Amino acid sequence: MQNEVRNHQSHVTKYDRIAEMDEFRVLMAEKKKFILSYTLFYVGYSLLLPFLALYTDVLNVHVFGEVTLAWLYGVSFIPISLWVCNVYVKRAAHFDEVVKSILERENV
Repeated sequence: MQNEVRNHQSHVTKYDRIAEMDEFRVLMAEKKKFILSYTLFYVGYSLLLPFLALYTDVLNVHVFGEVTLAWLYGVSFIPISLWVCNVYVKRAAHFDEVVKSILERENV
């Protein structure tokens, strides 16, 4: 039991040391900026559809045949979602590599 407590305290101390590093702080700021910007983009993109549908006639324009801009905007969520997921996966891999290098340097 005492070994577990010492081991836990050791990890807390190492985390505190890592959390004080400039590289870690830059990483966390970069991660927050990335997550916030893409979240705001996606929420804004999502909320624009009902706003345009309820308060304007822009989406009633027929593009070809019976297909309107509303249909195109609605279907566009598929590629937009895939794009956002793809960007997130690539950025998460970058963040993981930076964390891995920090942990290796600190022998954690």
